[in-house]
Amino acid sequence: MNLAERRDAEKDRKLRTLIDLANYSWKEFDGRRAQEWKANFALWAALAAITGFLFSQNIKVSVSLAVWISGFLLGVYLIYWLPWTTGMWRRNYLDTEEARAALDEACRIIRFERGERPKDVHPQRDWGDYFRVMRAWSRGSQLALTAAFVLLAGIALYYRVAWD
Repeated sequence: MNLAERRDAEKDRKLRTLIDLANYSWKEFDGRRAQEWKANFALWAALAAITGFLFSQNIKVSVSLAVWISGFLLGVYLIYWLPWTTGMWRRNYLDTEEARAALDEACRIIRFERGERPKDVHPQRDWGDYFRVMRAWSRGSQLALTAAFVLLAGIALYYRVAWD
């Protein structure tokens, strides 16, 4: 095997490795995203079921129980927002960046010019991520929809409070 053939074989090995790395990172992202959507739909269904139950049943709830349940609902939303949604956003961003870096290097090797990536909101790994995540359109809409379900459950709960 001459020098040119060795270089070509090395280039092919590098390209295959980079493509494998990109695929691995993408599969990690995609698997996590699938689990995340399953959890979202389960949470939304549970909140909708609670709301429907409270609106459809002729029950009365004490003020103190309503306060405790409200605290629980608020806690569920805060857990959903702070560690869950922001954490998933951070991890998914790392996976997609790793995939993009591997593909960028592969494109550099084969001298393929890639277009500019759109500017998007991305995590900075600081406390501001908890608010920055709301500006990412998909995450922000998930947070807004979850907040709406929590609010509806709260309204249904207070609709059933025995105020006397």
